[in-house]
Amino acid sequence: MHTWEFWIDVGGTFTDCIARTPDDRLVAFKLLSTGVTKGQIGEVLGPVRIADTARIGDPPRFWNGYRLQIVDAAGQTTFSGTIVDFDARTGALTTAEMLPPDLPPLAAYELASGEEAPIVAIRYLLGLRRDEPIPPVSVRLGTTRGTNALLTRRGARTALVTTRGFGDMLLIGSQDRPWLFDLNIKK
Repeated sequence: MHTWEFWIDVGGTFTDCIARTPDDRLVAFKLLSTGVTKGQIGEVLGPVRIADTARIGDPPRFWNGYRLQIVDAAGQTTFSGTIVDFDARTGALTTAEMLPPDLPPLAAYELASGEEAPIVAIRYLLGLRRDEPIPPVSVRLGTTRGTNALLTRRGARTALVTTRGFGDMLLIGSQDRPWLFDLNIKK
């Protein structure tokens, strides 16, 4: 019996995760790199309960302990509460706090645990709640955040000091590599 294996790429917007299960199946999961899951309320089921059909089939009680924030069209938080129960069969989320009485139909919401996206992806695919430990797994993690920062010229000002033998590192830093996708490389 093998352990779970995860290959995760954290990008500037999305984090992509491919996992190999112990029985050799491959499964994929994609989420925002912020670790936040966004959704839209489909129905208000009561003073502390909402439903979103997009949540149907998520791991049972997965969202328990997550922070629910309802946001308006300008992205401002109009409600914040903690999920105390999640029903995967109906997509219903129950909060510890009373929902606003004038909750608009199709209101946008966000679910956040405060954990990094790779951890959220691993928990999701393993079906683990926030309060459950992650068992030993194999993880390969890559990121394009550095490349994105170079391309967009965002991030901290940085200097690279190198010797003549590593001069090609400057091409990586500037992304000036027109041959990067060449299929017929001649040395």
